[in-house]
Amino acid sequence: MLSSASVGIVTWALIADTVEYGEWKTGVRVQGINYALLAATRKLGMGFGGGVVAFSLAWGGYASAAAVQSGTALLAIRAAAGLLPGSLTLAAAAAMYWYRLTDKRHAELVAGLQESR
Repeated sequence: MLSSASVGIVTWALIADTVEYGEWKTGVRVQGINYALLAATRKLGMGFGGGVVAFSLAWGGYASAAAVQSGTALLAIRAAAGLLPGSLTLAAAAAMYWYRLTDKRHAELVAGLQESR
């Protein structure tokens, strides 16, 4: 839950910055495209994530009607609920290493945009 909330907060915080960066870089403000791409990638990600979880449970031999699950099914449940989302969140955090738009740089960008308008 915490990792999911953190990713959601960071995503919405960064999207506005990327709109302004794109306007500064190209001279054209296209926030509609940015938000549409965000919506599309979120939907693709949710579909992909659901498929990975279903595949994991099927691989582990999960039986919905069984009162007691096998050891392999329990491992698959743990991997799908904790290990996989946690590792993907760490990978996303690692990718942020290359995000170079600092608060200072963003303030300079916004000031430059306001002067050019």
